[in-house]
Amino acid sequence: MEGSYEQMFLGALFFTVAVETVALFLCARVLFKMKQKQAPDALLLFCGVALSFATLPYVWFVFPMLASGTAYVAAAELFAFAVEAIGYKFILRVDWKRAAALSFICNAASFLLGLLVF
Repeated sequence: MEGSYEQMFLGALFFTVAVETVALFLCARVLFKMKQKQAPDALLLFCGVALSFATLPYVWFVFPMLASGTAYVAAAELFAFAVEAIGYKFILRVDWKRAAALSFICNAASFLLGLLVF
């Protein structure tokens, strides 16, 4: 991917939103068998978009100033996992174990697919 850092960020943001939202829907509906009444599609869509928008700017613009290399990746991914797990817990009103699982799976999907694509 070529372009300015900001352009690369926007590409990564849209990629992350798409991957994590699809992963969230699959996990919610298939893995955890969450029904429409418990987690409406609009709420899942909101979570997929809002939580990526809430974390990715920090991962791209704040954490690089604090650490580099493996420390950067570890700190940034831990931050994204924790913030998104908290978001899933309170927005979707699921227990902590399910919130952590959703966050882990969605973040792992976007991280690993990002490595393959970019």
